[in-house]
Amino acid sequence: MAVALVAFVIAFPAQALITNVDIAANAGIGYAKLNLKNSIKSSDIKNGSITGKDIKKGSIKSSDIKNGSIKSSDIKNGSITADDISAGALSVATLADGAVSSAKILDGTILTGDIATDTILAGNIALGAVGTSEILDGTILTGDIALDTILAGNIALGAVETSEILDGTIANADVSGTAAIAGTKISPAFGAQDVTGTGTLGTLASRWSTIYASTLNYATALTDGGAAGVTAITLGTATDDTITIAGAIQGAGRYPIY
Repeated sequence: MAVALVAFVIAFPAQALITNVDIAANAGIGYAKLNLKNSIKSSDIKNGSITGKDIKKGSIKSSDIKNGSIKSSDIKNGSITADDISAGALSVATLADGAVSSAKILDGTILTGDIATDTILAGNIALGAVGTSEILDGTILTGDIALDTILAGNIALGAVETSEILDGTIANADVSGTAAIAGTKISPAFGAQDVTGTGTLGTLASRWSTIYASTLNYATALTDGGAAGVTAITLGTATDDTITIAGAIQGAGRYPIY
């Protein structure tokens, strides 16, 4: 029996002779003498005792990290690149206000739906950037047009009617010298102005009777615009044509009446 015991001790000295109480707290046993593979559990590690230098580079996978456990302070500034972020992973809540600048936005990717109502101001629009195709038809109001902005060339032919013209604003200079305004469009009352001309009053086939039996009244001289003045007043062929003169006909020459 004693021989068998001695043989066991010789074959397995550590298991047979050394227990935990036999090892001093400051024994300093070398790591190479410990067989710890797959034997260390999480509970064996003191919280906060493992530092970055204790972790082999590339040994931690995403599956080793608890979701939501990494904070901004755990990430080195500038260490995350676009390749580290999954498509669609970033939400509005994960972006700091003002963090996205023009340089970070891919050209041509912003759509109408990405822009909040009343966000874009006049100062945000480049000069000449807005053409007619960018303006919704029928949306421009009077208040949107600056004074003295619209020129004659901007108005389509026939677009201005009487309703677009402010009453009393057309002056004599606005009427073309070749306008040839029909007499039917002129009010019969000429006010205190003298009626003059180089033509003949009551000519063509109408003669004097076309005045529709109205009274021709003049407060001043009746002239034809020539140096000779009015040389004659001729009645039509009707037998009952008359000229009534309330006052005297005076002058240095003769005024024949036919």
